[in-house]
Amino acid sequence: MKTTISLLLGLALAGPMTAQTFTQTLPRGFDTVDGNYAIGTFSGVPTLFNSIGTSVWQYTYDWSTFVHRVPMTISQLALRRSSDATLPGGTYSQVQITMASSQFNHPTTSSSLANNLDPNDTVVVYNGPITIPPYTTTAAIPAPWLITLPFFNLFEFDPSRQRDLVIEIRVLGTAPVGSGLFILDGVFPNAFVGQRGHRSNGLATVSDWANGDAGLVCQIQYSLGNSSDMDLQLVTSGGGVGDLFYQVSNLPVGTVEGYTLISLVPTSTFAVPFGEGPLLGIWPDSVTFLILSSPAGLGDPFHWISPAGGFFPDSPIAVGPGTLTQFAGLTFECSAVALDVTRAIIGVSPPRAVNW
Repeated sequence: MKTTISLLLGLALAGPMTAQTFTQTLPRGFDTVDGNYAIGTFSGVPTLFNSIGTSVWQYTYDWSTFVHRVPMTISQLALRRSSDATLPGGTYSQVQITMASSQFNHPTTSSSLANNLDPNDTVVVYNGPITIPPYTTTAAIPAPWLITLPFFNLFEFDPSRQRDLVIEIRVLGTAPVGSGLFILDGVFPNAFVGQRGHRSNGLATVSDWANGDAGLVCQIQYSLGNSSDMDLQLVTSGGGVGDLFYQVSNLPVGTVEGYTLISLVPTSTFAVPFGEGPLLGIWPDSVTFLILSSPAGLGDPFHWISPAGGFFPDSPIAVGPGTLTQFAGLTFECSAVALDVTRAIIGVSPPRAVNW
């Protein structure tokens, strides 16, 4: 216990750094697994990038298929060909990709495409050309991610609200000469994705094709947290540098106190993916329970009062290199929770991993 108390005292002594990014496929679990549904006309399934060059498709992904069911910021989308397709390559001059929370969770979606997009968070994340590189071998299973699209505008999404994610892709204009088709990887049947769209009109507002349990396999890149939901920043340069930036932001209205919970036992110790521990995404240990048993205090970095008159969490804690070198080599997993005057939970941050 003496070591634990020294640890907390050391942390209490204590610009934001780059957030850790993650990738996963939608639906979940297809990173190294090939889909069984080729999205292309040769199999009778409408294709996204076709020889006409104009179509619109909405793919709706169940909120429960996300690895981290917490607020996140999605920054990139990747697509891959079906493993049994070869590609001559070519450039589609204008492709518009929109993301939104769903108005109707699948498989209940509307034939009116706009009705499926929540107007409160609809964002055009990409608008420009897409070049499909040539690919002549069919040996790779699954195929590589041939198209990677960093977003022009980031998309903030929160699966914990139990709203599905809609990815709308509009291919406008005409197809490049001699491009053939881009046969995309997909899955069918699958309970975590549905598709709806128009096969030959990129400006269509009403769909002419729908399938409630099939759709595109894609890969997203994201970081935990976003600008509008409660977030915890607890970051260090690592490698024994001993610096720290520590802040809880976007506290919900009505917050009067809260905890920053820390565990020195990574969830991976128990073969549990990061962010899926039993206590707000972490695996609790003696440090966690010490924090939970401590009284709230003004400026206390672990059991805090809000508002705090300029102390933490109103202001961040920041210390320079060399201050906390005693933690070199340790891994912390952390999460924050906000409570109202009745001590009911009104906000939870995404978990964070800190490698000293």
